[in-house]
Amino acid sequence: MMLRLKLAVSCTLIAACTLMAAGCASKAQREAKFEKSAQSYMDQQRFPEAVIQYRNALGLNSNSAKLEYELGLAYAKNLQFQDAMLALIKAVQLQPDYPEAQLALGHFYLAGKAYPKASASANAVLSQHPGDAEASILLANVDAAQGKSAAAIQRLTALVQAQDGNVDAHLSLGILYAATRNAAEAQRQFQRAIDLDPHSAAARNDMASLLGSQGNAAGAEAVYRADLRDNPQSAEALQALADFLFGRKRYAEAEPLYKQLVTLRHNSTQAQFVLASFYLAQGKSAQAEAIDKKLASQAPNFVQAREQWAKIAAQAQNYTEANQVLSALLKDQPNDLTALLLQAAVQLDQHRPDQALNTLASAQRLNPNLAQVAYEQAQAYIQQNEIDRAQDSLRQALALDPRNYSAEAGMAQLLLEQGNSSSALTYARQMQAQAPNDPQGFLLGGNAAAALNQFADAATAYHRYAALAPASSDGPTHLGLLALLQQQLPAAETQFESALKLNPSDSAALAGLLTVYQRQGHLDKAVPRIQTQYAAAQAAHATAATLATIDNQLARTYVQEKKPDQAEATLRRSLAEDPNNFNTYVILGTIYAQRNSFAQAQAEFTKATAANPNSPGLWTLLGMIDEQVQQPAQAETAYQRALAIDPNNGVANNNLASLYSNTPAELQQALVLAQRAKRALPAVANVNDTLGWIYVNQSVYQLAIPLLQQAVKSQPASADFRVHLATALYRNGQKQQARDELRQAIHLDQGLAQQREVQQMLAN
Repeated sequence: MMLRLKLAVSCTLIAACTLMAAGCASKAQREAKFEKSAQSYMDQQRFPEAVIQYRNALGLNSNSAKLEYELGLAYAKNLQFQDAMLALIKAVQLQPDYPEAQLALGHFYLAGKAYPKASASANAVLSQHPGDAEASILLANVDAAQGKSAAAIQRLTALVQAQDGNVDAHLSLGILYAATRNAAEAQRQFQRAIDLDPHSAAARNDMASLLGSQGNAAGAEAVYRADLRDNPQSAEALQALADFLFGRKRYAEAEPLYKQLVTLRHNSTQAQFVLASFYLAQGKSAQAEAIDKKLASQAPNFVQAREQWAKIAAQAQNYTEANQVLSALLKDQPNDLTALLLQAAVQLDQHRPDQALNTLASAQRLNPNLAQVAYEQAQAYIQQNEIDRAQDSLRQALALDPRNYSAEAGMAQLLLEQGNSSSALTYARQMQAQAPNDPQGFLLGGNAAAALNQFADAATAYHRYAALAPASSDGPTHLGLLALLQQQLPAAETQFESALKLNPSDSAALAGLLTVYQRQGHLDKAVPRIQTQYAAAQAAHATAATLATIDNQLARTYVQEKKPDQAEATLRRSLAEDPNNFNTYVILGTIYAQRNSFAQAQAEFTKATAANPNSPGLWTLLGMIDEQVQQPAQAETAYQRALAIDPNNGVANNNLASLYSNTPAELQQALVLAQRAKRALPAVANVNDTLGWIYVNQSVYQLAIPLLQQAVKSQPASADFRVHLATALYRNGQKQQARDELRQAIHLDQGLAQQREVQQMLAN
């Protein structure tokens, strides 16, 4: 009995063990099946499917460093870089001595400019595998990225001496020599790589890139075509040739290759996205958007398509669609840093700096060391007119990334606007040294040098800008303005005419040309020249706002010629083109004041608003005339009608805010209106004065003073602006500065000395 019982128990145990073993084998087999399927998809370049299969495999074995590493590579191929990085971090956590995962993670850190972490990944591999070539290459790339080219070259030279047969080492050294403009040595390294591996697509592409950079486009193309001929099924060879043709602006030849790439890569999401990006880069937004929308539906986890769709919508100023796409994306992927930055950019485009700062705070929590976040914060602070905070953010961006070109440009521009041209020139020259082929640094440098009366240096910078950006009218326009400063009128005229040929809508060039006519005593040329330019701008499909600016120049000329009727007719056309152009109202007001015909104008514009009740410009102008005839209640009604039609009308917002600004009960509403006006017309002196004066009445002098200083800087001959600034300074305890402003104001308007408030401030 006992024996039989023992036997029965033993059989049960054996059966149980057999079942368990069968179950374990089944789980391992399923994991292997998923991994094999994923690898097959990777070979076919069907990366979204590969991601799914690797995740399925990890569902069966969540502690596999190998699967996490392979998932990271699949994510990277699918352009899901944030997910790729997280998978690689997990792989390294699971198995610290996993050189492939450590190095892949190190390259991600390098791309994100996290240089200490990238070095740590490379050194972790070298500590276990001292001769690892890829780890040494990674360290050299970290050195190069930080501007330590000599150290990088030294490290790679030692590597190729120790491992002459390593193709990647020769290619990396060649790329570094090319970056340091040692073309002969770069070509020698690339040729050595080709000799070692005649079928290396990377070696051929690097050699072709070098030939192209030397101006040997035919030689580069021959290399690309030879590579594709030898490897007709290579997607990399096909894309390399397509990218080369695209870079040469041979779009018609490149397009069929990008389409062929989609077929070769089995209609993969990534290949379709490359085609969409090609369309977008050459300005075919509709074709790009169609592909991105399809990809967003078919592969919602491929976030790059959704991000690009949002970017296209934002560029078209279709902010509603852009916000919808980004909101849906962030709901699915709340940690998508790129989407957060895009959302902040859209909010800034809509002049919503408060919202943008909230969005950027979320981005900063994800990555507190990203220079772009600090740069975008600076743009938000500029919109809020918090210049000191903007400069602090730009300094933070440069501390995080000393070679951040955009932050250097932002600092240079802010310093120029503040009159600190010497410091602005320093930043501009840093930009020029960092990116000698980028025109922006030379334009800013020219502006700074011109402000410092360093005319020869300014001319050199502007000529360099013109050479780098030959299609831009900014080069000849600024050269014309520089010649004008030096009274070189024929040279100025030539430059302005060149600018207008390049860009018929360049209002600065047209204004400069009119100044030349005036100084030459040829004002008779002005009207026909402006009319010709208006027609050219129309033919070039200039914006309504641009046409309105040209009309305003024509109206000013008519005023100079004492032709008020023609000036008024021109300004009415300008008003229809752009009801938000502040200068239109100023010139009209000047005409009416000169004719002392406000009552007549009021009657006429009352009729005009009755005939055109949906014109915000007419209602705004009627409100201004109502103010001139001392009818503030009617002016208020007119401005309200204008804002009911167009809530963002900067002139109506400003003028209604000004009406409310001295009434305590309406001060908060005045602030809201003035802030809207500031968003619409950020550089208009009257708007800065209105908003600044409201802050004075609210006793917020730290916000008031910078605004009022901007107003005075823009219109130094305005006595009223100086009195407002003096009041803010006086109440803020800056009495000597207040006294200086008051004396300037009284010099401009002797009657101010009799005003009680002015006398009281001077006495104290």
